[in-house]
Amino acid sequence: MTNRPQKHGEPWSHDDVKKLREMAPYHPVRAIALELERTQASITSKAADEDINVSTDRIIAFPSAAQLVRS
Repeated sequence: MTNRPQKHGEPWSHDDVKKLREMAPYHPVRAIALELERTQASITSKAADEDINVSTDRIIAFPSAAQLVRS
């Protein structure tokens, strides 16, 4: 038995597409998939359908561990 995302196979809502547009410039596909509870393949496919540029290697800007320790 596989662990499918909660929204697997469900149609995309307007809010889901809006969130995809908002997250795409700043987050990798994996993070978007987890947030929207969909597969990475569905994120990539929907992004292509909507002409949204997504990347699997986009880096999220977080403080480094050294910066967190110094605080």
